[in-house]
Amino acid sequence: MNKLNTLTKNFFFIKVLFSLIITFMAVWTTRNARYLLVGIAELSVIVGISAVLISKNTPLGITVNNLLMLLFNVQMVVLFFANSFVQLIMISNLDSIRALSGKAVQYGLGAVLTLLFSLLPIKKIDHSQWSHRILLGGLALELCLALLWGNIFSPLFGVYSLAESVYSHEYLKSILVSENDETGEFYKEGITDFRPKDVSLAAQPNVILIFTEGLSQEIVDDARGIMPNVAKLERESLNFTGYFNHTFATYRGLISQLYSGYQMDNLDTNTLVSMQSIFKDAGYSTTFLNTEPSLQEFTDYLASMEFDELIGDANGKYSGYDNSMTDKEAYELLFETASEKEESGTPFFLSMYSFGTHASLNSSDVIFEDGSNAFLNKFYNLDTHLGFFIKKFNESPLSENTIVIFTSDHATYMDNDYTNTFPNSMRPNAICAACPFLIYYKGIIPEEINVDGRNSLDLAPTVMDYLDISVPNYFLGESLFSNKQNTFSYDTIFWNGEIFWDTSGENISYAMSSEQWNVLEERINKYFIAKTQKPSGVSITTTDLSQVDTTAVSGTFSPDYSTLDLRLITNQEFWEVTFLMWSDENSQDDLQRYNAVRQEDGSWTYTVNMADFHDIGTYRVQAFTSEYKAGWGFDVTQLPDYQG
Repeated sequence: MNKLNTLTKNFFFIKVLFSLIITFMAVWTTRNARYLLVGIAELSVIVGISAVLISKNTPLGITVNNLLMLLFNVQMVVLFFANSFVQLIMISNLDSIRALSGKAVQYGLGAVLTLLFSLLPIKKIDHSQWSHRILLGGLALELCLALLWGNIFSPLFGVYSLAESVYSHEYLKSILVSENDETGEFYKEGITDFRPKDVSLAAQPNVILIFTEGLSQEIVDDARGIMPNVAKLERESLNFTGYFNHTFATYRGLISQLYSGYQMDNLDTNTLVSMQSIFKDAGYSTTFLNTEPSLQEFTDYLASMEFDELIGDANGKYSGYDNSMTDKEAYELLFETASEKEESGTPFFLSMYSFGTHASLNSSDVIFEDGSNAFLNKFYNLDTHLGFFIKKFNESPLSENTIVIFTSDHATYMDNDYTNTFPNSMRPNAICAACPFLIYYKGIIPEEINVDGRNSLDLAPTVMDYLDISVPNYFLGESLFSNKQNTFSYDTIFWNGEIFWDTSGENISYAMSSEQWNVLEERINKYFIAKTQKPSGVSITTTDLSQVDTTAVSGTFSPDYSTLDLRLITNQEFWEVTFLMWSDENSQDDLQRYNAVRQEDGSWTYTVNMADFHDIGTYRVQAFTSEYKAGWGFDVTQLPDYQG
């Protein structure tokens, strides 16, 4: 019995030693000593609290010790592997944990050891006064460090932040219900033609869109020559630089780019206009090549985007992890599918997501140099097979009438494999960075366009602009050819479900005022409602208060929503007509009066500058005449683009 008591007392210090070891490991990954100082301070607090409680109430003390040590250790183990504490985005992607199977042994061992050492049995110990001193010293140190650096390096505060994020997310989902048509706020009548289509392209060229799993531009640019074929293709293409991902991870990144929007949850559907729906309406066949056909969740996710066809055999035998396609298999199937569709004579839009560069995976085919670095292997392998694809493409009939668009679903995640491979990387953010985006076809004149921090919300409108396709849409992004000023607009805002980051000027910034944060939050929340509703354009409700059926008011927005053309159509003669316009916010404090101009056809018009208004929500217009004090009115739900 004495030996058992001695052992359980020693377990107390063994638990602390394990926590110290994984704290040092996490600091090694992050290369940030602040995690060490805060970790030691927090561990001292846990030790002090535990010892005091165990001496007074052993069961309570043991419970508190186990819980706090488990939370602390989980945070540090995740920090070691993932370069950050547990985040909501990690929780939301637990369904995709099989994608991390390449390091299943390491992750599994980490989980087992964390549980084992966190829950080692301990008993009452003789603490004298040292526990109080450790507790007070730890609290004092942590307070000083919090005042100096804030709480971002605190593992236990990270648990609190996670809980707060989960609660806020679930609460927001419960209240995002509206009986009003919110789609009008995001409606655009067309896509402005900032860049005429190359005259060498056919009227309806085929389009191949390739999304690469987790690829940042820094990997392409690395001096070791990890991706020479992508680098060469960029030099030979219309290449956009300074281009960032606007969300993370794959389930958000694919659909959000195709619809030029945001996602609240991974598997949320979107009823609004997409690239594939635009191409379909233009007479194209639309296809997505599913490289993970045996994963039913991913297949259902792709099916929700309503492509004409998903290609990928759920019962097929593929060589990738968990029966996914390797990048070699994916690119071979992409060329085969594109060639078959080219022979049909119908223009096609063919998209693919390649899986082989996912975090934790290694190459199943080509290796980089001696093959000792799995991180380099998988990107070099991807690059090799892209090179083979482009070579075959240029030698085939496909190249006579097809453009290839190459980009990524999101930036490369900065896990410990990344930091070990790029120890001198200056990336300020683990999940947001510059990404490749290029447009290529045989005969294109190479060009580089720096977009100064704009993001992947702009992919869909840019492609449509380049092909001179202009249709009504609900895109949050704009064409990258617009050369607009990048100031507090959707396409310089990264959002991952928890926090907004500004990427304008190619600098990731957290410096956002509470007012700006609130405006963005309100707009994006409305978008989440809108994308579940049946699109109906700008919401206009005509009200004929005078009971004169032949008289009506209408309004038309300019493509960028900067102006609104009001029009009163009537068969009656009036000396003058006045339009009153205001928003419902703040008791009509923005009420504006406009004197309409009579046209030759008898209608009355006025072009409103939307810069006269600063509220977001419902706008109302009424037309007044000398004969009618109460005229006619309609409601317009509109987000003016001049505000971002």
